[in-house]
Amino acid sequence: MTSLAEMSMSGLVEKAGFSADLRSRLTGGFLLNLVGAACNQGSTLTVNVLVSNLYGPKVFGEYAAIQATIATGAAIASFGTGYTTTKYVAELRSADPQRASRILGLCAGVACVTALIMTAILFGGASWIAERSLHASRLAPGLRIASCAIFFNVLNWYLMGGLSGLEAYRSLARAGVVSGAAYLVLCSLGTWLGGLEGTLAGVALSAAFQTLVLLAFLTREARNQGLRIQLADAWTERNVLWRFAVPSALPGFTTMPAIWIANLVLLRQPDGYAQLGFYSAAYNFRTMTVFLPSVLAKLVPIEKTVRIEPRTAAATLVEAAEPFLDRLAGGSFFVRLERRGLKGQLHTPTLEREVAEPVWQALERRGATPRVDFADPDSILVIETIGEVAGLAVLDRALRRDYPFVKVR
Repeated sequence: MTSLAEMSMSGLVEKAGFSADLRSRLTGGFLLNLVGAACNQGSTLTVNVLVSNLYGPKVFGEYAAIQATIATGAAIASFGTGYTTTKYVAELRSADPQRASRILGLCAGVACVTALIMTAILFGGASWIAERSLHASRLAPGLRIASCAIFFNVLNWYLMGGLSGLEAYRSLARAGVVSGAAYLVLCSLGTWLGGLEGTLAGVALSAAFQTLVLLAFLTREARNQGLRIQLADAWTERNVLWRFAVPSALPGFTTMPAIWIANLVLLRQPDGYAQLGFYSAAYNFRTMTVFLPSVLAKLVPIEKTVRIEPRTAAATLVEAAEPFLDRLAGGSFFVRLERRGLKGQLHTPTLEREVAEPVWQALERRGATPRVDFADPDSILVIETIGEVAGLAVLDRALRRDYPFVKVR
């Protein structure tokens, strides 16, 4: 039986007029990512429900406080290696396999070093954090156990980034299913045998198991595509750390610590751990209810990709848009660009105008009467950039109406 998601995605890509290969990659990649993410989210929610029902809101609040501490440490230690791996492997795996292999090795090394440092800090400082920040010295042993998960969680983000860059969606989905099942089994068994500390041991063990699974998949997929995790000469690619990894890591340096501090404020209230338990339970159910909408929150089906340079970006994009002119003629439109990377080198409103004006003139030369409509245009010429790669597509009104998860800002 065909699922609703599969019918929707198949209809979308067919209506957009993409090639059979692109239709297969878009639909398959979306559905497989959905399966893997659903397994991970489902196992996490099940364990949270189990802990909260077995031990009550206070102990569940303690569990949530430790989990938030570990998540904050992992977010800081990840240093953007997952995003960096995805970006550069996707760009270079065909054009420059040797460089892609070196960047895989560079990000692997950085992830290992930063993860080890953060794990050591949390493990060594568990007593101080439990007493001074969490105001519960009894949580120190649990913090030490859970800190081991930081190392593996950081590696997992890197490994998943590599698989995404290789477009190995089937491997990602399989890893999600296997890892989700392991998380559920190990955490449930740990809860039954060892209470809160047993649950945290299950979290750490399942993270280690996920690392082994993802590493096996990444090694195989990289080898199949002529790549490898190359540590030799990897440091020669260190410029990508300053150009991309550091900027992409900034949210981890701010968002998660802010959430952790908010949790600490809640803990200082009367019966704080129970209140944190209630809040965490509510937040878990919110996550469950918004899971599918968040997966479908924004989807832009790219039809054509080109490489751009800041100096000639407008001319390159205007030339790339030429095949779309027939679909823009005879109705209203506007150009929308979303830039990721090249900060300070590309100015979004200026580039939108520099593309829109030649497109307008080209339509007039064809005898069309173009109109601009930002509220409800017949078509939108969408340009999405990631570093020096730009993707273009035309989204007509019918496609946007039938598939509301296709959005532009």
